[in-house]
Amino acid sequence: NIYGCGLSLREIQEKYSDPSELRTVLVDLVPGLGMKQASMYLRNVSNSLELAVIDSHVLKYMSIMSLIKKVPSSISKVRYLAKENILTKYTKKFGYPVGCVDYAIWIVMRVAQKGGYL
Repeated sequence: NIYGCGLSLREIQEKYSDPSELRTVLVDLVPGLGMKQASMYLRNVSNSLELAVIDSHVLKYMSIMSLIKKVPSSISKVRYLAKENILTKYTKKFGYPVGCVDYAIWIVMRVAQKGGYL
């Protein structure tokens, strides 16, 4: 789809310097690519730490910390952005980008879950 639009992935990344805007463009252009996968791709490929990867571990943490009422069974694009916004505001107090904090949350929650602490 990207090449079908007469573009390359590199050209798209150069055209949209804002990570949030770039993520939206990628999600819209690539069938099956969701917000979480696009966020993860951009964090891993271009070090976009301004984006969060909102997955089940991060949602569980957000629930434990009373940032959200409950862990949703599915998440739409609009709800993903709302959860990311909540987490972004919450992580400001740590002084690190949301992408860095969400990665740390993911690690802690995964270990806690595997260890039977949750």
